[in-house]
Amino acid sequence: MPLAQPHHLGRLAAAAVLVLGPWFLASCDNGDGTGGGYGTGDTTDTAAETNSEPAPQDGQAYFANGDHLGEKVSVTAAVDVPLNERALVLNAGEYGDNSLLVLLDQKAPNFQEGDLVTATGTVENFTYEQFSEKYNLVQAAIYDGYTDEQFLNQATVEAAKDAPTG
Repeated sequence: MPLAQPHHLGRLAAAAVLVLGPWFLASCDNGDGTGGGYGTGDTTDTAAETNSEPAPQDGQAYFANGDHLGEKVSVTAAVDVPLNERALVLNAGEYGDNSLLVLLDQKAPNFQEGDLVTATGTVENFTYEQFSEKYNLVQAAIYDGYTDEQFLNQATVEAAKDAPTG
């Protein structure tokens, strides 16, 4: 049997990579879905590290740190607690706050707990003293948990477009 010619070895190597490549890469997975290499213990997701300043988008953590203070943003989330006709608390965990205080620019429709709404307003830090009179916030103790937290100010709120009707 004749030996393979040198120009055929390149094709053979390329075919081997195509056939065995996916198997080899799958075997390097550490099994936790992060793609960390076998035996390295490295489970760091480097995609977030290389993407320095992504543009705000749905799911952006607007309220997780001070990066978006003063910016006008929109969030779509379920009403957790309707406080009064000009104040709501939204369950906005995907935006960085599981209990997001929203102070409305004008009286809102009668939203109930669980209603899916879209709120658009400015990210600011909350103090009861600064906003209580303007928004008719009574019982200061209700708002103690929001002191110095980021919230959505001068917001407009409407039923979310994907909200069920009926």
